[in-house]
Amino acid sequence: MTNLFVYGSLIYPEVWQPLVSKTYRASPAFLPHYSRHSVLFDSYPIALANRRACGFLGTAYVNLAAEDLRSLDEFEGVMYEKCACEVITPKGLLMAQLYLPKAQFQVLARSDHWNPMLFRRNQLSQFLVRHGK
Repeated sequence: MTNLFVYGSLIYPEVWQPLVSKTYRASPAFLPHYSRHSVLFDSYPIALANRRACGFLGTAYVNLAAEDLRSLDEFEGVMYEKCACEVITPKGLLMAQLYLPKAQFQVLARSDHWNPMLFRRNQLSQFLVRHGK
């Protein structure tokens, strides 16, 4: 079983739930030393390692089943790969996986930081039409 830290569209139940077959325990989590950026030509974000960055909040899901990880891998597509990370949760440190852009896609990061509240208000419904199951 794998823990997964999500930080973009997957933090929203409307995106997450259709992709998984089970209900998982979710917790707010903080990922230090990364920055979250808007991506060129779309509304979802990418995260980049950045030792000078404070970090950002996301959601940690615990003990995901292999079939649900495969579904999430398919949703994330060829642009991302899973990498290990350590996140801070209300219960302490948690080892998890997160989706990071492969090296050749990091150039798609815009300089502005991705805003989850603006995404929910202005872009989530369009995102679901384009990327939803």
